[in-house]
Amino acid sequence: MASNEMEKAKTLLTLALFRPDPTPCLPKEVETIAALLQTATNKCSPANVQNCKKWVLANLVPSERRVEPFCNYLVALANSFRAEDASRSKGGSRPATAQEARVPSAARRRLHILYILSDIVYHVKYRLQPPEHGQKSFINKLESTLPLLVKSASSFVRRPKQIGKIRGLISLWAERGHFSNAFLDTLRKAVDEGVTKGATGEPDTTAQDSASAANTGSKPVPFNMPKRHGDLSTAWYDLPPGNWLRWIDGTYPLDPQKITPIEFKPGPAREELVDAVTKVLADVKRIFAKESQPEDQQVDISEMGERLERGNNGEIMGGDTYYGWSRQFCRKIKDKEQ
Repeated sequence: MASNEMEKAKTLLTLALFRPDPTPCLPKEVETIAALLQTATNKCSPANVQNCKKWVLANLVPSERRVEPFCNYLVALANSFRAEDASRSKGGSRPATAQEARVPSAARRRLHILYILSDIVYHVKYRLQPPEHGQKSFINKLESTLPLLVKSASSFVRRPKQIGKIRGLISLWAERGHFSNAFLDTLRKAVDEGVTKGATGEPDTTAQDSASAANTGSKPVPFNMPKRHGDLSTAWYDLPPGNWLRWIDGTYPLDPQKITPIEFKPGPAREELVDAVTKVLADVKRIFAKESQPEDQQVDISEMGERLERGNNGEIMGGDTYYGWSRQFCRKIKDKEQ
């Protein structure tokens, strides 16, 4: 579960960094911050914390859309620490390697994440020049995730010193005016909830809490059409590929002036489009699901490498074609040609 959460959070952070907001980052930047955070959480030295802060100031603070994916990545990272501890404890008689022996506990590493964020918040609030640049956006986005990180760092049994350090950190934030009094009360409540959860032996639900915080309700979100596909401020070569397709005919080169965001009529999507999107999402869920196929379907591979889904009588129920087209779409094109 933790690894899946990490992969998802890392993918969303990667997509956010690739967007021109204000300028796209290089692909290596995701691996860079992952390595910097691993180093700083293992050894929370001033130099390691400074390296993380420099990366955040350069790549996150100037952007309004990258802070939230980064915070969600921190939650996934914190949640993965306990899974690593559990994995090492199940190692049996295998002696720990020298590297594993130097890795702190999950509790300590979660505390280190709070230290890293504390240093970043201080710099953003008091040393950033000009002072208003990126300040409000970063602090506001951080407030949606920080209680989860505080709660997770407090949810360990027999850790009075750690709880004292977390409470002391919140007191320091209060003295420096990092956050409002109402939000500081929320953080203190998060500490109490974490202590209670650790004392009662409740399972670690940091990932579920993060998902719940991201959702606005339990009802399914309706499929609504956006006003346009793409951003008007985005250069033509960074627009989604769908904006290119209508101008590709194989005869003339693309005209950059024609490649603009596709305009839609806002409102509920058509039923056919909703069905198509639902099927795609179901296919994605099936691809990444660990469960086996339904009993009434058998997956087969044809001579051309096509994935076929057959029923109990051997008839083809569905599957993927060699070229990635659905069978229904192939039949539709074939009928049109006839």
